[in-house]
Amino acid sequence: MSERPPNLILADADAIFRLGLTTALLGEFQVLAQVGSFQELNALLKTETPDLIILDPAVPSQGNSGWGEVRRLRRAYPRIKLCLLTASLDYDRLAGLQSLGVEGYFPKGTAAGVLKDGLRRLLAGEILWSPWPGLAQPAQLPPAQGWLWRGFQQGFRQIDGALDALEQTLTSPNLSDFDRLFWRGRRRELQAARWLAKRFVPSSLKSACLKPLAPEGALTLAPAPLLPQVIANPPLINDQNLTGIPLELDLLQEDKRRELLQLCWSQWERFRVDLRRLQATPEQLPTETATLWGEIWQSAALGFLGKYGAPKETFKLDELQALLTSYRPVLEKESLARIPQGRRLLERALGTDSATTGNPGTELDPDPWALYLHHALIQVANGVMVFALNYFPHQEALNKSLYQGDKLSSREIAKFRNNLTWHYQWRRYWLEPKNIFESRHELFYFSARGIEMTALYAPRQAELAALRGLPWLTTMTLELRDALSPRLRALEVLIGKGLVFILTQVVGRGLGLIAKGIFQGMGGAWQEGNSKRPF
Repeated sequence: MSERPPNLILADADAIFRLGLTTALLGEFQVLAQVGSFQELNALLKTETPDLIILDPAVPSQGNSGWGEVRRLRRAYPRIKLCLLTASLDYDRLAGLQSLGVEGYFPKGTAAGVLKDGLRRLLAGEILWSPWPGLAQPAQLPPAQGWLWRGFQQGFRQIDGALDALEQTLTSPNLSDFDRLFWRGRRRELQAARWLAKRFVPSSLKSACLKPLAPEGALTLAPAPLLPQVIANPPLINDQNLTGIPLELDLLQEDKRRELLQLCWSQWERFRVDLRRLQATPEQLPTETATLWGEIWQSAALGFLGKYGAPKETFKLDELQALLTSYRPVLEKESLARIPQGRRLLERALGTDSATTGNPGTELDPDPWALYLHHALIQVANGVMVFALNYFPHQEALNKSLYQGDKLSSREIAKFRNNLTWHYQWRRYWLEPKNIFESRHELFYFSARGIEMTALYAPRQAELAALRGLPWLTTMTLELRDALSPRLRALEVLIGKGLVFILTQVVGRGLGLIAKGIFQGMGGAWQEGNSKRPF
């Protein structure tokens, strides 16, 4: 009689993801059930005792946070193994669950074969915690930064400890309505304090502390896909653009924004597979690789706008294709040709080694290359919306199906376009020349929270030499400021010291002598008056 396969329960908010993972695990594991909330999971555990629970802390929960629910499960069912499968990058809480005894963690996007091997080892008794960008040890930071970072970490631990205690308090059935209302308010205050504290961590300190750090004995994973699964299931989709910079994507409804990004990713994947099927070489790529990015853009735009264009009888696909073809050279010149490292990304898509040879001092690690790909796909998606705004600004049916409700009026769309135009000019004449002069690329990228921005070093001497007109003047202004600032500061210090000397040694002493003379005169007059007073 054959041994039964290990059984497990899968808890994740995304039904499509659950179905795909269940299909991948069939044969080696028995999936007892798939659930989409902690309420369903808790009800199921009253009748089922699985060997393993695979769950995402982002699963919806009522009256308790998902992280708190994982802690409660760990305490309530110590014999059931828990494995986190999540796109969350909340490193502090992940580390807290690891210390609590959660047996496994894998990021979403882990290859199915690697995941299944890891689950087998986990069920055999190993503790598997996938490498994740943890925090640098304080000793690896400069003393001032290390002291500041330890202060932030201690504060976060205190807030998390208080939140965990509150979660336990709120689970008590003996709380009065007033007490429950009070403690929920206290929980909101702590959550707001944690959110604010994270925003006050200096970006330079964050970048200094983020590095690959794996616990001892951690499972070594195969490289994850360049684009993480946060596009398909972003935890904080309600606030996706976190950069403060206007993007064309901001106009879209949340689900439509996610759909467009996923479509751009799918088109990139299809394009990459086609290149490899053709066994193309880097030498076969066109000189202007913007044409290849243009193909990805045109396919994504046709699929997205063709789906939502209405009425269908007037929004014909052949006419839309003709418009896309005519507009494509303009977009390639103005946007797609400026995608940072666009050619290198295409060379890497071929699966060749040409993109990783050359001067080791200027090469990029896999994670930065993923950031470049994120930025490229975001720009492709923005390009789809640029086309829609230029060609269909007053297409009411299209606008209603795609745009956010507060941006449907002609006035709001005009304001949105004007804001974008102003930012284009600011970026063209100031931000981009400044980035070229400082040898860096500013990149949009996907995180578990949404779209964020970072800067990476990249030599850009050729672009610097090609600058003309106002962009060139910007770099000259920056260079002049760099040249004069130290001298002006030194002059300011010298003048300040001179003023201090004049005020204290000359004016001050002069005023002191005058005051002394006045007091002496007053004293002499007083004495003289006293001498004339009769006895």
